Amino acid sequence: MDSSVRQTHRMLGFCFQVTSSSHGLLEVHAALDKFIESLSSSIISSLSEDEFVDHVRSVINKKLAPFPSL
Repeated sequence: MDSSVRQTHRMLGFCFQVTSSSHGLLEVHAALDKFIESLSSSIISSLSEDEFVDHVRSVINKKLAPFPSL
């Protein structure tokens, strides 16, 4: 298991690389989906309403910002 953070087209994301000799692709995929869902649920549920709104506004502003060019 390896994980990293990457930014693509100004969008921040997580990358997971999983290698298993004992579990099949569908089993690993299901486990990873379950992990991501539980992680995102716990992060979102830990935010106050104001913090959540601040994050939403931040994403909106970032999407609306002009693309930096030379």
